[in-house]
Amino acid sequence: MTKKEYRNCRIAATMILCLTISWSMQVENGFIAAIAVLATLLFLNACRKKVKEVLFDERDLQIAGKATRISISIFGIVGSIVALLLMGFDHLNSSFQLVGQTIAFSVCILLIINNIIYVYYHRKGK
Repeated sequence: MTKKEYRNCRIAATMILCLTISWSMQVENGFIAAIAVLATLLFLNACRKKVKEVLFDERDLQIAGKATRISISIFGIVGSIVALLLMGFDHLNSSFQLVGQTIAFSVCILLIINNIIYVYYHRKGK
C-alpha cells in the first residue's frame, strides 16, 4: 500500500466513523459509537502495517514535537487568562465561575499529563 492509498484509507475510515457516531447518537446507543471507534482504530492500524513507504522521518517527529510544545504553551497561557477573567467576572453571570474552573482544571490536567509523559520518556531515554 502506498502513502496515498493509506491517506485515502484514513479519510474513508474517518468519514464512516463520523457517520456511524452520528447514527448512534440518533438512536441513543453509545455502545455502537464505542465499538465503531475501536473497529476504526484496528482497521487503521492494519492499514498502517501494510504501507511499504516511510510514513514519517526524524524531521517530521522534531516538527511535531515543536508544534506540540508551542500548542501546549499557548493553550496554557490563553486558558489561564480566560479562566481568571471568567472567575473574576462571576458577579455578572454565575455560570462564569463554573466555566472558568472547568477551563482552569483542563489546563492543569493537560500540563500534568504532559509532565508525566515527559518524565516517562526522559527516564526511558537514559
